[in-house]
Amino acid sequence: MRTKMYPIGAVSALSLARMIALYYALAGLFSVLVYVVTDANEFKAPLGFLIPFLSARLTFGYHRAHSFAGVVWQVLSFTLLCGLSGWLSGFLGGFAYNFISKYFGFQVEGVVDSQPSSADQH
Repeated sequence: MRTKMYPIGAVSALSLARMIALYYALAGLFSVLVYVVTDANEFKAPLGFLIPFLSARLTFGYHRAHSFAGVVWQVLSFTLLCGLSGWLSGFLGGFAYNFISKYFGFQVEGVVDSQPSSADQH
C-alpha cells in the first residue's frame, strides 16, 4: 500500500516548537544523566538554534556538583535549558520554513491527515 505525499505549504510554529522542545529535553536529560554517572569534572552544554543559513550557539560549562541536591539541580536545569533551546529552535524553524515556502516556493512533502470540519460532522 503506497501513501500519497502532498506538499506541506505551512507549519504551525508553536506546534513545531513543542515537538522539538520535547526532543531536545529528552536528549538533554539523557546527556546529563550520562555525565552524572561518569567521572567527568565538567560538562559542556551547547545550547542554541539552527535554521537554514543561521546558527547561534551558547555554551554553558557545568562543574560537577558535590551534593545530591546539586546533582538534582544540574539534571533539572540542564534538561529545562535544552527544552527551552529546542522550543526556540522549533519556533524559529517554523517561521523560517513558512517564509521560505511562501516566498521561494520550497516545500517538503508529507502525509497530511485532514481533520473533519464541524459542518462535516452534522
